[in-house]
Amino acid sequence: AAAVAGHDINAAQAPCVRVYISTVNGAWAAVDFVYPTPKACHEPANGISLYHRIHELWRFVTAGSSFSCRIPGVPKRIARDLLRRYWSPTSCFG
Repeated sequence: AAAVAGHDINAAQAPCVRVYISTVNGAWAAVDFVYPTPKACHEPANGISLYHRIHELWRFVTAGSSFSCRIPGVPKRIARDLLRRYWSPTSCFG
């Protein structure tokens, strides 16, 4: 929903992605692609998109496949919550 609302993907691509809503603050979400990729999906990218809901609208914040420890515009506790599954245990947040 966040990715569709943010116009990062269209409704037909929705089954091709996973959306993680922050457990720290439900106004933040991360979106990545489902692997293995369903046959109906075209070759996806391998990155993560971050969204922030402001005034009931999901807004794209940033995307990438590699993030530094400090992501401009993203509070540290949100980054830790949403991106911990992508960082190794020895990286920024442990």
